[in-house]
Formats: sequence, C-alpha cells, structure tokens
Amino acid sequence: ALFNNPTSVDISFDASYCLVADYSNHQIRKIILSTASVSLIAGDPNKATGTTNGIGSNAQFNQPLGVVISPDQSYALVSEDGSNQVRKLILSTLQVSLLAGAATAGAANGIGSNAMFNSPFGITISPDGGYALVGDMNNNQVRQIILSTLQVSVFAGSSQGNVNGVGTNVKFYNPTGVSISFDGSFALVNDRLNHEIKKIQILTPPTSTPTFT
Repeated sequence: ALFNNPTSVDISFDASYCLVADYSNHQIRKIILSTASVSLIAGDPNKATGTTNGIGSNAQFNQPLGVVISPDQSYALVSEDGSNQVRKLILSTLQVSLLAGAATAGAANGIGSNAMFNSPFGITISPDGGYALVGDMNNNQVRQIILSTLQVSVFAGSSQGNVNGVGTNVKFYNPTGVSISFDGSFALVNDRLNHEIKKIQILTPPTSTPTFT
C-alpha cells in the first residue's frame, strides 16, 4: 500500500481497524489491523480535490488533516485544511456530508456552515459523544462543536501567543493535535510553535460512561 503525507490516524474502539487521513491523496483510508489490508473508504480515487458530498469514492476532500471515530463507532469526523471544513462520514453507508465550516478561511462562530475555521487540524470527540474539539491552527484557538446542534464556539484561545489562563484569556501558537481524556475531565493540546503540550481542564465532564461494543 502507498500513502502520500498521511497526517492523522485513529483506531476503532474494538481495535479491529483504523482510519487514516491521507492528506496529499485527499482520501480517507481504512486499515484492517488483523491483516494490514488498506482500502479507500471515502475520497476521489483519482485524488482530485473538492468539497463534494456523496457516498464513498463519489465524495471529495481537500487536504484532510484530522480524523476521529465516534465513541459508538457509527461515524467519523474529518477536519480539512484545504476547505477549512469539518466533514462527517457515516461508517455504515460511507455517506460524507458537511458538519461545520464554510469553504473559506475565517474565525466566525455560528451553526454548521455559518461557522468558519482557518486550517482546522486535530479533532477529538468527547466520551459521551456530545461535542467535538478542533485544533483551529491558524486561528490559534481550540473550537468546540456541539454535535446535536452544530453550534461552533471558541473553547479556548484568542490570538497568537503563549499565555496560560481560562477560556479566551489563553493564547496558543498554531495548536494542532487535541485529545480528550477517557473520563472527559481534561483535554491535551499540541501547541505546535510554542513547542509545548497544554492541558485544558474541562469543568463539567460527562457523568455517564459510554458502552463500547
């Protein structure tokens, strides 16, 4: 198998497969872990870029950077550098749709396509499946998407810098990777150009524990 600048990988909760954001091929690839078999599950087979929604190889991505599988393994979220969007991939049908973000760079909060990102990179989903956090690299922020309403807001960060604090008092410098702890009580952020790992204390962690099958 061949990849071209794979940037992110996420393992399913049953550890049977992983998904890979194959950045320069503009595809999402799947690896069956028991056999190491690699296949294309979404994105143009000819590696064309675009924002076309559709099923499997009929969909198009533009430089997918991050990929995360939902706790119930029903869908994956993909963050795209080239389109400044977050897309949703239903794993049973391979249907790709827009979750949030406009096709141009910006820093607007809002619902779904009314929100704007600027090179969204890492993406993670809370253990209860209620929200996602996105490392919004060129906005120097961590953004939150409420998955039931698609409301996008600033979770932490304001402008470029290196300042600890609460919420928008914090300053990052190109945050990329982000991951939420299994109990939902904190998140870790790869603060790339500050050469640091920062910790965000989540004040209201989920009270329920998801069941993985």
